[in-house]
Amino acid sequence: MLQKEKTFFDKLTGLLGSLKLSFILLILLGILLIQRAIIAQKLIDLEKEPWFVKALHNVGVDSPKALEIPFFIVLGFFALNLVFSSFRMVKKIKAKKEGLKKFRTHDEIKALLNNDEFACPEGAESLLMKFFLSKGFQIRKEDSNKSTRLYAGRRTAGHWGAFFFHMTFFIILIGALLSVMTRQAGYVEISPGDHFIEKRENYLRVTDKPVISVTPAQFSMQLNEIKLSYWRPGEVRQRKSVVSVFDSEGTLLGKRQIAVNKPMKIAGMTVYQGARQGYIADLEAEDSAGTAITGKARFRIPNRPGQKMMSSVHLPGTTLDLTFELFTEKLKAVEGLEPLGAMHMATLMKVTSREGGHSVFQGVIFQGDKLSFEGITMRFLDLRPYTSFVVVRDSGVPVIFTAFVFMLGGLIMTFFWIPEHYWAVIEKGEDGDIVAVGAFTAKYKESFKERFAAEVTELKRKLFK
Repeated sequence: MLQKEKTFFDKLTGLLGSLKLSFILLILLGILLIQRAIIAQKLIDLEKEPWFVKALHNVGVDSPKALEIPFFIVLGFFALNLVFSSFRMVKKIKAKKEGLKKFRTHDEIKALLNNDEFACPEGAESLLMKFFLSKGFQIRKEDSNKSTRLYAGRRTAGHWGAFFFHMTFFIILIGALLSVMTRQAGYVEISPGDHFIEKRENYLRVTDKPVISVTPAQFSMQLNEIKLSYWRPGEVRQRKSVVSVFDSEGTLLGKRQIAVNKPMKIAGMTVYQGARQGYIADLEAEDSAGTAITGKARFRIPNRPGQKMMSSVHLPGTTLDLTFELFTEKLKAVEGLEPLGAMHMATLMKVTSREGGHSVFQGVIFQGDKLSFEGITMRFLDLRPYTSFVVVRDSGVPVIFTAFVFMLGGLIMTFFWIPEHYWAVIEKGEDGDIVAVGAFTAKYKESFKERFAAEVTELKRKLFK
């Protein structure tokens, strides 16, 4: 009965710790993580849904939490798989190391791929041990009446390289879990002179509150300058921003430059340069009763000549959906977009409303001017450039980077710290000693064979001098 239970337990642990299950779970975990990342990115930094987001929407998984239960189930099985596979690997490594440290007989040494046998004067044992010690080997010895058996090994810790490499996945799992539970991201657009205080309510879009909320030391930043240049229309050369950074008490910490490949790290958060730049138009609408509301229309700088700068705005309290088209001579000031500037001679907006499913042209409005239609007076107050930023807090990132350090250590041990094992039997005779020497290594066997032959030649020279 006990034997059957042990067999069942061994089969269960073998299945839970198998490499095949690891690959299956990794693929499933990757798919689920991609779904969460894509949807979270869509909520923060995508204007239009690409085809893969639409596909997720069509199958009803258009929320990061839509597959939360399957995600944590797969995550739990993957954690079990890592624990059992690591346990099996440790047992296998220990068993292999113990097996290699065992003494070998004369016939077992002769069966090795690398071996040699020769006669030598008495005293071969002490000379052989000195030789191995000089090469950095650790030695074990066993004596009998007529023979001495030796084991010599170096870099035996190299067997743990695979374990370190395997532990990488366990650390990545912890990092991924931390990332899922602590990650939060916010999207904001700022014009030169604007002062942004890092708070959830100050973002244009922000992810849901994480499971584990970390209250950071609050910071703020003021945009001083936008540096945007193009090779030619449609090909961005560089996006940069110069900001003044302040701590939670408003003390200036200095000026920083944020670029696409040069984010700013502050107060435990990372500020990335966004991909959107353009103009913000400040608008005011007043009805016949004198009730005024203010709003903003955002226009992205076009990527190619002839592309329109459009923005749609719904007036609160009305049934009006307005579409604005911006024309501005300011495009001439953007390096690489000068041809676009020649097409637009004044800063004005074309105003169109939608009624009954049809677009109705209402007129044009210049900056600083007003336009009246359908009982509403629209004023075009100001036009300012803007740039975008994505602010991210993710406690899992440092852990994942730590995992790559473990991976690098495992790779170094696996490829450059190769264990070598030597065995020797010294049989004592009346006319001298008979020495049989053999060696084994798991990798780079051809080069090791040449090195073994050279070391045996050196050993013979020392024994016979």
